[in-house]
Amino acid sequence: MEASNIKCLFLDLFAICVILAVGAGCVSPIHRSDANSALAFSEVEVRSKTWNDGRGHQLQLINWDTIRLKRKEDLIIVKYGYKETKDVNCIEFYRPYKNRFVLLWHDNGPGRVVDFTIQDDDDDTVIRIRREGLSIRSGDIVRKSYAFHYGTDDIISPDLEEFWWK
Repeated sequence: MEASNIKCLFLDLFAICVILAVGAGCVSPIHRSDANSALAFSEVEVRSKTWNDGRGHQLQLINWDTIRLKRKEDLIIVKYGYKETKDVNCIEFYRPYKNRFVLLWHDNGPGRVVDFTIQDDDDDTVIRIRREGLSIRSGDIVRKSYAFHYGTDDIISPDLEEFWWK
């Protein structure tokens, strides 16, 4: 196979992966200037979203919070999970923009969310999430703690801090 054909095949595969990731809700950060072309949803769309996990169980809206940041902007935090247990499996972060909600970050598993905190400073907001679930290999409970930064540039980016423990 020629190098140009391999490059074209790679680019095609990359494009397909991006389309699948966007369709599944796994997206990259969105800048404020991209709000018109970003993934933006109506409140009804966000509140009524449902999907099935890998075992066929439905996830749906569990909680909707609006937090007023010190920099005088709202951050919408939407938690999705299992209706029966109220376990949260997915957290999405949105910024209101006109009559829409711009998706900033989609955080999905593994495990359920057991703790969620926000540390709000003037120019940086730190979002900390702690999850726990069962290890596929050993069956032991495994815990994970990690953080994101939400800066004034409207980008949510992962922190290098990530911890796993039993």
